[in-house]
Amino acid sequence: MTSEARERSWADGKPIQYFRFTRGNVSWFLTNADRDQEYLGETWTSAAISRSAIRQGSDSAQLTIKVSMPSSLPVAANWRPYPASEAIVLTIFVRHAGESDAMAEWVGRVVGPKFDGAVLTLTGEPSRTRAKRAGNSKKWQRGCGSVLYGKGVGECNLEPEIVPVPATVTAVAELTFTLTAAGFALAPRSLAGGVLEWVEIEEPDPEDPEAEPIEHPRSRPIAAHAWPATTITLGAGDHLPAIGDAVTAYTRSLYVEATVTALSGLTLTAAAFASLPSGRLAGGFVRWARAADGLVEFRTIKAHSGNTIQLDYGALDLAPGLQLRAYPGCAHNWADCGYHANRHNYGGDLWMPVKNPFDGNPVW
Repeated sequence: MTSEARERSWADGKPIQYFRFTRGNVSWFLTNADRDQEYLGETWTSAAISRSAIRQGSDSAQLTIKVSMPSSLPVAANWRPYPASEAIVLTIFVRHAGESDAMAEWVGRVVGPKFDGAVLTLTGEPSRTRAKRAGNSKKWQRGCGSVLYGKGVGECNLEPEIVPVPATVTAVAELTFTLTAAGFALAPRSLAGGVLEWVEIEEPDPEDPEAEPIEHPRSRPIAAHAWPATTITLGAGDHLPAIGDAVTAYTRSLYVEATVTALSGLTLTAAAFASLPSGRLAGGFVRWARAADGLVEFRTIKAHSGNTIQLDYGALDLAPGLQLRAYPGCAHNWADCGYHANRHNYGGDLWMPVKNPFDGNPVW
């Protein structure tokens, strides 16, 4: 027989459930069998794990399931002492004893943990219910309602990482170190503070028939760029690309690389935080990779002053010596949008009338 045939039978079913928790590129494999199981090339650890009944219907509140397990299991560390900062996907398979095939009977994500002594109860939400949520529609307002760094049509679309901008040089001013290329205008923001890279070709010796061209990688800092202009000014250096050369201009990153030197509660100290004006990191976030498993953690920055920032909640990894990235925040107004050179994506309406036109007064 097969697992599907046993599932349809009246009395031949011997179901074994398999629970796979996935966070990033790390997974945990558990089963309610009385011994460890081999499936999908993985070893599923036997544990006292169970789930509530799976329901079908149109009421999303009734479609959640409860998964109970000992709080001492390694997977429980994702919610102790703080919930994971990224979604943890749960997939439940069922395979009947004696069969090699299995069926996925539930797919979703963990939305809430509850510790009760030695028992951890997780609430799971099906994937399809989240996709059907209407969410909060944008409001007509003067301030920008877009999520900072959000991607998509009508969103912020500010890219905090280094962005490569390929271009072909069409003009060179050697005295002023100015280059012209149409591709520079396609940069998502000003290229000032970034780097220009290209390959300089050294022609072979014409008297040596076996000689080949030699490639020399070159780079120079970009000193100025009035975005979205097609010209840039280079900083100090010994080489210049020629007309027709293919170059790549890289924007500077918006984040700062920092190494924590001191920790007091939720306040972190690092010299790199002072490279930005006080308050610029407030409303942003920090991210770092955990040393134990490489998983990424995020925390919101509540306040920023000089070389210190304050986070919204802690983590076991927070300690002097931790290397992290701090991303700037935004006040969601026209001035801050200009600071990030992102006004073309501003999500508010500066010319919205301050008086309600429907208050009964014909003059407004």
